[in-house]
Amino acid sequence: MSPFFFYFFFSFFFHSSNLHQKIKNKIKSTDKESQSQCYNARGTAYLRAGDIINAFDDFTSAITLDDQKANYFNNRGICYFEQGDTIHAIEDYMKAIELNPNEVEYLSNIGLAHFEEGNLIEGKKYFNQVIKIDPKYFTAYRFLSCIDILMNNLDQGFLFYSFILFFYFIFFLFFLKNEGIMI
Repeated sequence: MSPFFFYFFFSFFFHSSNLHQKIKNKIKSTDKESQSQCYNARGTAYLRAGDIINAFDDFTSAITLDDQKANYFNNRGICYFEQGDTIHAIEDYMKAIELNPNEVEYLSNIGLAHFEEGNLIEGKKYFNQVIKIDPKYFTAYRFLSCIDILMNNLDQGFLFYSFILFFYFIFFLFFLKNEGIMI
């Protein structure tokens, strides 16, 4: 191996470890609100990288420092959900909704958790709340159509599915028109 390779390898390793140490020092040296934000940011990075265990630990640390931030509970709920623990995920989503009742992401997450649990009626209730707050949140329509089909309410499921297809079609036409593509 060339000395060039070793230089870059060790400089990268040294830089990464220094960066990790700087983050640790920042978490230790700041006030509780800043510490909780650092834990949440690092947990989010872990979650995006697929490291659910470390993400869960950081979100729990953030909640311990500041239990009035809805997104901390939502993020930890996502970790529970990813691990297949929908019961605890629903508990964290409920706490997030208590702190911020009009956030469609939290309502959608709890609807999805209920859907995953097989509790279709509760899932439907939360997806309907999402649509009341944000009628353009198409994911809620998709789940509502699936729920209606699973509950043998095929007419309602088809209606929601048709509604989604109609808006996708309008979006597609608008996109093509703005791109200068002739139809």
